[in-house]
Amino acid sequence: MSRYYGPSGAGELQQYGLRFLYEQLGHEAIDSPNNQIYRIPDGYNAPLGLLWLFRNGLIQDITTGDYAENDDRTVIFTPNLAAMDRIKAIGIVDDRDYGGMLCVDRPPGNVGLLYTLTQNYNAGFELFVWQNGLKLIETSHYTLNPPNQFSLLALPPPGSTIVASIVTQGNEGMQWRETYTGMGAFPAMVPTVATIDKHKDEILVFINGQLQAENFDYEVLSTGINVTRAIVGPNDIEIIAIKACHPGQWRT
Repeated sequence: MSRYYGPSGAGELQQYGLRFLYEQLGHEAIDSPNNQIYRIPDGYNAPLGLLWLFRNGLIQDITTGDYAENDDRTVIFTPNLAAMDRIKAIGIVDDRDYGGMLCVDRPPGNVGLLYTLTQNYNAGFELFVWQNGLKLIETSHYTLNPPNQFSLLALPPPGSTIVASIVTQGNEGMQWRETYTGMGAFPAMVPTVATIDKHKDEILVFINGQLQAENFDYEVLSTGINVTRAIVGPNDIEIIAIKACHPGQWRT
């Protein structure tokens, strides 16, 4: 198994922001060939339910039975996974007034357009919303209704699941995000306004709502994201930077 650990940035490592990003394949489960149980080397030491867990780029929902968090280092998927399924576990340290994870909510789907969160947010907070595993784009798919609500712009299909998460901005949390809609076909370079510093920040790339895999779907440059995956247009892409205390463990 080959992994890319990125620049160490040893002088920057603290217990803040994104604590770990760990990518595995289906057959790397510890109960192969069932491929249901995964261990996370860096336990996230946070209340259970605050993990961002993705399968093939789609966020999973703990309340609908996609998986269970057995402890802060072990997740158990309900279905048996295919050998080449791509699993990403992302842990973000709780907000300590300098940025970080505030909540991961699973408001019930099919209740209309208006959804209520367990925590309040303001101008210094970033709200992320997923519908049926795909990340939605603010203003295109939903609008903010402070202090603790958001509204979808279209009713979700029957049986839909909603996941919402608040990550606060700050020196130890959310740094920036840039969204580009209606882009042409990929492969292509996506220049960013912000200068990317992989020594300090973990970069997450969503294309059409699906979390992409570094080294396979794109490469990170200081001036932007070079998307190497072939995708016909138009495409929406969102690039997110979160201060990281450990470099992401992406496959190569």
